[in-house]
Amino acid sequence: MKREKKTPQVVKKQLKKDKPQRKKQILQKTFFEKYPAPYSIWILIGLVFIIGFIALGKYITGEYLFFFKDIGSDSLNQTYPALANKIELMKEGSGKWSFYKGMGEVSYSTFDTHPLSWFRTIIDYIGIRIWSEDYYIAGMFLKNFIFHFLLSGIVAYYYFRTISIKHMTSIIGALIIAFSGFMVVGSSWGFSGQIFNAVFLLFSFEQLFVKKRWYFFPFAIMFICVNPFNLYLYSLFLFIYVIFRFTSSDAGKFSGFLKLTGKMIVLGIAGLLMNISKILPVFLKLFFSPRVAGNVSYSQALSQGQEIVEHNNLTATTLLRFFSNDILGTGSNFQAWQNYFEAPLFYIGLLTLLIFPQVFIHLNKRKKIIFGSFFGFWVLTLIFPYLRHAFLAFTGDYFRFGFDFFIPFTLLFFAVYALNELDKSFKINYVLLGGTLAALLIVLFFPYNSISPEAVDNSLRMKIVFILLLYSGLLILMSKPKYKSFAQIGILVLLVVELSYFSYKSYSGRLPVTRNEFNKDKGGYNDGTIDAVEYIKNADKKSFYRTEKDYQSGSAEHSSLNDALAQSYFGTTRYSSFNQINYVRFLEETGLIQKGDETATRWITGFRGYPLLQTFGNVKYHLSKSENPEFLNFGFDSFARINGIKILKNRYYLPFGYTYDKYIAFDDFKKLMYYQITGQSLTNIFTDLSRFVDTQTINQLISELQNLLNKQYSDIDTFTEAITTQIGEDESEKYLMTITKYSILNFKNQVALLNAFVYEEEDLSENKIQDLNRIELSDTNILIPATKFNFEIYKRITGDLKNDTLQITEFKQSEIKGKINMSGTKMLFFTIPYDKGWKVKVNGKEENLLRVNIGFTGIVLPKGVHEIELYYVPQYSKVTNTVSIISIILFWLYLGCYVYRKRKKKKITL
Repeated sequence: MKREKKTPQVVKKQLKKDKPQRKKQILQKTFFEKYPAPYSIWILIGLVFIIGFIALGKYITGEYLFFFKDIGSDSLNQTYPALANKIELMKEGSGKWSFYKGMGEVSYSTFDTHPLSWFRTIIDYIGIRIWSEDYYIAGMFLKNFIFHFLLSGIVAYYYFRTISIKHMTSIIGALIIAFSGFMVVGSSWGFSGQIFNAVFLLFSFEQLFVKKRWYFFPFAIMFICVNPFNLYLYSLFLFIYVIFRFTSSDAGKFSGFLKLTGKMIVLGIAGLLMNISKILPVFLKLFFSPRVAGNVSYSQALSQGQEIVEHNNLTATTLLRFFSNDILGTGSNFQAWQNYFEAPLFYIGLLTLLIFPQVFIHLNKRKKIIFGSFFGFWVLTLIFPYLRHAFLAFTGDYFRFGFDFFIPFTLLFFAVYALNELDKSFKINYVLLGGTLAALLIVLFFPYNSISPEAVDNSLRMKIVFILLLYSGLLILMSKPKYKSFAQIGILVLLVVELSYFSYKSYSGRLPVTRNEFNKDKGGYNDGTIDAVEYIKNADKKSFYRTEKDYQSGSAEHSSLNDALAQSYFGTTRYSSFNQINYVRFLEETGLIQKGDETATRWITGFRGYPLLQTFGNVKYHLSKSENPEFLNFGFDSFARINGIKILKNRYYLPFGYTYDKYIAFDDFKKLMYYQITGQSLTNIFTDLSRFVDTQTINQLISELQNLLNKQYSDIDTFTEAITTQIGEDESEKYLMTITKYSILNFKNQVALLNAFVYEEEDLSENKIQDLNRIELSDTNILIPATKFNFEIYKRITGDLKNDTLQITEFKQSEIKGKINMSGTKMLFFTIPYDKGWKVKVNGKEENLLRVNIGFTGIVLPKGVHEIELYYVPQYSKVTNTVSIISIILFWLYLGCYVYRKRKKKKITL
């Protein structure tokens, strides 16, 4: 057959047609794919450590401890006290309940339920054996770096490989996740674990979806469900992601989606059952807290008419924080919406911002719609705050829960997809690349009215421009087969430089506690208090009493209220996002904190400054740095002076387990409280508001409040009405809570608590108190105002309460035993915040504890000698532990059989 002669035009068309295939052949011979690709995971691990040591080397080696004195003071005020308390409880052999937390709170940890926690336990065991207690402090960041930064990078790498992303691009994506804004900054607030959990969740789904490997998914649910709120958030995110992946992958019909969803539900339930022993205690703690079941939840605020509004500088903050964590300042120097941590942490690499729009040039029409919809949904959450709040179930105005991962990840997914396609096809849209670069520069240099020009780090901004230009050039070179290897290595090197510098930048402006500092002052907690507490313990061997202070320890810019945890004494203060709900209720109903003040439920000052309530709460010792402590005037005597700390002793101290023979109805108790603006009120209001309100505004407010000076109001409603009428509705909305806080007069309430317990019908039936005496409001000999109260009366009423008291024979924080000889039927009262986990046996027989005194615990006992045994059993712990153990055994047995059958089948096939 005669060969057909091809014209030049035909040859040209054929060459154009064969061009992608020729480029593919060239691609297979590039440097990276030919040599380093088989060792990609080791390259990734090496680069993570290189970036880590460049950016955070002093934290890894322990020269700098991961505790901060700046805006990150939670690390000193929460993380360190929790670690110190963990060490103390290990020494004591205590568990389940801790009196170091406020006036008492559940402190329950269960057995490890998954391999990663087993691995952590082994490392902890080895660390303690080598470095003793110091391991928890000096090695904290190293462990954090390995389990969060490194493992997140490794899992992200295998996630990208599972969805067929090439080696080099997978390394790039993994490095960006490992050193993303939320990972780097969030780690100093203890949030970096969210990244690992989220990435492992996506990896486990893709293993199930793409590789049909089901056994990762239950572990992903176990990791993420320890915090029930995170389980909700990331389940919702996963649902949206699954729809996106299924519809964009040509995976099949709707029945296939239902089948996949069914598998995920079954495997998810398996993970939940294995981890139920850890989930339920956390759920109960979160749910039965002021911010959820209490009266300060965000959803309740919305239901009362508070609107969701967009803050004027949030848009600018959001846009600029895509470029860097630190473009608007580092740590306490951050100058934009909220603060350095609460503001959006959307940095996910400059390369991501530059290339992610390129994904759309590689998609067909249907996929463009799917990708665009997925992207558009997350954009809408930024444009319309209500959608973001709804996603968060109206729990608060947050980005750190979920959104600091969801939105950056979406951009990175698109960027990795686009870079992978560029790697394969050399295809890039130069016009789109130029337009993207121009748009980024406009956003970067736009003169935002809501952001001060001085707030923007101009030097960093110019570095960002330089890096963006370099990436643009390298991306163009990567589209040329001849320069691809050079461009790939260049991008990787530039990325390492970028991530190293930007991560370093996020900590170079921080105020960490150095190892040398910590050895001297324990983060400010070794200020003499620890020695004073030790002196008291040696001098007073009694098993239970509380100690309070008139100062706060810690070297952070925000004062600590967790001193008791760090300094190992029983106190009344507490800083926690989810404080014990019944303790908070007591503080609210006695006027120590205001109902609706969500901040006050977290920063609990307890009984500080209230000598009568300290007596009520078993406070025996008072510590002061003052030369003339005020409490010397309120029934406390000098006891000792240790390292500059004056120790006072309460001469009217009430021991744990005293008794009442009288009660007062809750409604009557509330009527004892009234509201009055005094001269001292105005002084306190001025001092409080001066922290965030200008002096002229405060002076105007004080001038208007002068018209209400010394007028008494019997209830909060009439007081609120008077304030609103006087200063106007707008001003009242801003300042009412502060004004009310300093205008409550509750002295009679304090006196009442030292004479009788507060009775509430829903907590205690009338037949239980029929043998006790009721105090009426007309009993003026008992309900004495401050002007008539004296030490003789104080001695008499506390003496009456001490007539019959519990003699403690054995004390552990979750188990207390003792004897009491009752002279008559009385209420035996314990200053334990009421919790259904506390049980009591009286003379060997289990009885019911009651909620008394608004939020504490008690039991009515008849005349006679009684043996008392109090013990704490976390709610549902027996059931959940049993379910977890059985589920774990069944899962591992099934997994073992599955692996055995699979290997046996493989041998038969061979």
